[in-house]
Amino acid sequence: MLMVRSSRRRFDTTSSLSQRHRSSIVLYDENWKKGVIGIVASRLTEIYFRPTVVLTRDGDFATGSARSVTGFDVYSAIKSCRDLLVNFGGHTYAAGLTLRWDDIQEFRNRFQRYVDEHIQPEQTEAMLNIDAEIDFRDITKKLHNDLKRFSPFGPGNTKPLFCTTDVYDYGTSKVVGREQEHIKLELVDSKSSNIVNGIAFGQSASARYIKSKRRPPAATPVSSLPATRFTASGLQYVRTSEKICALPVSRW
Repeated sequence: MLMVRSSRRRFDTTSSLSQRHRSSIVLYDENWKKGVIGIVASRLTEIYFRPTVVLTRDGDFATGSARSVTGFDVYSAIKSCRDLLVNFGGHTYAAGLTLRWDDIQEFRNRFQRYVDEHIQPEQTEAMLNIDAEIDFRDITKKLHNDLKRFSPFGPGNTKPLFCTTDVYDYGTSKVVGREQEHIKLELVDSKSSNIVNGIAFGQSASARYIKSKRRPPAATPVSSLPATRFTASGLQYVRTSEKICALPVSRW
């Protein structure tokens, strides 16, 4: 998504050096689209493991969305700045807010100070709570439909997280996208011949490494790559240094 790439560049530039040592992120741009800032906030939280607020301009006001990491109450952090806010609402892990555009800098300072003072160090580290290990042959439409029966998912009822080990490139994965920034994946595991198709967004730099890691199993598996995310066969995957984990997404 263009806005996600734009916000990541904004955070990674020298103009954001003052934020990069903080425990939270507050970004704003008057040209960002209001309808997708919640998605952007979610992605930045997943990438940087920090509570995140993304704001855009609406006349004389800034409107935005906040997302949080596991265990941290972002609503309370926003509430601590309520004298600056025109409106706000939400819950522990997600919130919306409106404030005057001219008050953004003061809001950023106070919000980030609150997070710095209240968040625990382990809450800003990537953590995977794996529910079960499965093989590719277990990933079926029936499994997906059965998991949907446990919805809606959210705080107190999180999406189940599965893990598949010893995953390899089938030999036909390739770089795709307008800017050749994604990888179209075709993967197999060590226990079946099932081919799982997927897409690894923004991971083209890893394509050569993935292509070099094919069967036999004695080879280093694809799952030895650094942590990232991709989508395949109706599941969203989180690839860590040791294994590939999967959770159901909204569509098959």
